[in-house]
Amino acid sequence: SLYETSIDGVNFTDANLERAQMGGASFDESYPVVTGARFKNAVLCPGMSLKGAVLGTADNSPPPNTSLIRLADAWLPVPEEWDREALELFLDKANRPELFLLNTIDSMGDQYAGEKVRTAERLVRTLQFSGVDVSCVGLYLMETLGKPDYHTSPLIQEWLVPLSDAFYSSNIDVVNSPGYRFSSTGLTYLMAEYFVRHPEKMQSHNGAFIKTMLQGMYDQEVSFPDLSLICQEIYTDCYLTTDAVALYTRQDDFGKMDGSGEPDWESKDAFNWVLLSSPEENSVMMVSDNSLSKMLEPDFYTHWRSFFLYRDGELQEASGYQLDHLFNDVFPVFRKAYQSFCSAHEFGRILDILLPEGEVKEQFRTAALSGASDVKMVDDDSQLKLGEIFEPYLDDWLLQEGHIQQITDCYELQEVSGSEKAETFFCLGAAFCRYSSSAVFGTEWESPQILRGYASGLLEEAHRQHPALFAAADFTPEERMGDIRGRLRGGDGGHFTCTAVLSDILVEHAEKNFPQRLATLYPMAWR
Repeated sequence: SLYETSIDGVNFTDANLERAQMGGASFDESYPVVTGARFKNAVLCPGMSLKGAVLGTADNSPPPNTSLIRLADAWLPVPEEWDREALELFLDKANRPELFLLNTIDSMGDQYAGEKVRTAERLVRTLQFSGVDVSCVGLYLMETLGKPDYHTSPLIQEWLVPLSDAFYSSNIDVVNSPGYRFSSTGLTYLMAEYFVRHPEKMQSHNGAFIKTMLQGMYDQEVSFPDLSLICQEIYTDCYLTTDAVALYTRQDDFGKMDGSGEPDWESKDAFNWVLLSSPEENSVMMVSDNSLSKMLEPDFYTHWRSFFLYRDGELQEASGYQLDHLFNDVFPVFRKAYQSFCSAHEFGRILDILLPEGEVKEQFRTAALSGASDVKMVDDDSQLKLGEIFEPYLDDWLLQEGHIQQITDCYELQEVSGSEKAETFFCLGAAFCRYSSSAVFGTEWESPQILRGYASGLLEEAHRQHPALFAAADFTPEERMGDIRGRLRGGDGGHFTCTAVLSDILVEHAEKNFPQRLATLYPMAWR
């Protein structure tokens, strides 16, 4: 007998443990190693792993006592009476992982798949017979018994239905909350099945539904082939056919782009996903697999405008909405990811240096959030007002030394290399090129001249700090800077002076050479 014996990390490799009494043994940090070990009619230690163990077919030997269930040719202890204390001792994976009975069952090798299911069924029957309320450990039961290994058991799956219904009905707002994701295959599968039983939740908790489907199809940590197909079928047959969604599947850009209303699962760039806002907002987003995944888990390369947006059934122009409102309020499934991305975004600091609080600052902020502007600043009064704001920061086409120091302090560039300083000034220069363009405050034929001058000053400082930053395949740094000067200043050099084109050129250069700096300093709505 190993009663009250520690088997923490003990090596039982190839041991013959026939009839061993391990029920009273214990381990704290490391499972005993049982590779090749045999356990015929042994009483196992609750919670131990059976990875690599050799298990046989049970004989007709009676159990040593009544609080045991068969596990292949061994015995697994279970409580004589299930109550809350027993549940928290043997089925609370978070607080008592060393005694978690389902770990012992679930650790059986793939060659024992049938016996794994039968043992789990025996455990479930003891719980059913006791009549105990298992909701206090429901999460851990669902995590394990929701795995595909146990889907072949009608007993287990039927027993899980009321348990998962109660759990998800109580916690669906948590699942729906920004940033929540499933941590296990079992929970993802059971959540998908929950939506089939409660289809109204697909709309009322659309964020939770979309995340469940996306994870079930593609998340390598939780998905498996059958779950991927299950989620595709639920999404296609139960969701896309609803009245609230079907209208958008008939749009030319949806899915297979053939009017069939069918998603194209062969391409992750296909616009397969239709997201619903709250009823008050009455907005719909159509987005591809790739873009949806990126916006839920953004990195420095994430683009935040790769979707179609509809409001009241009408396709919206980019200038018709602000990203802040869209991702924080209209589609809050993105809120946490968007706010995390924005927290790393530093463009707004320069507006705080340049602009006093008021109408003009709000117009600059709104344009940075919207990607475009209906406000134009090319009339005399607007140009005069902008001149009063920006001229104190300029010395002809260069920045004033004091303003350079302001930017250096604001972006904490005092100790960084010249190349890093140059990247900052370059990205800010690209942004003010955009402000001066027809996409924002300019028109097709006119620009706010002072904004061209300010963009020039930023780019001149970038060149002064690190000329090599401007090197390109077809240009030396001096040739590239000369081209930029000509585009911004105009004159008789024959340069194409469209700042919309210039800002695109600058952004493309930054994306190739310092994308991380661009992502934090160039307004995301413009990318």
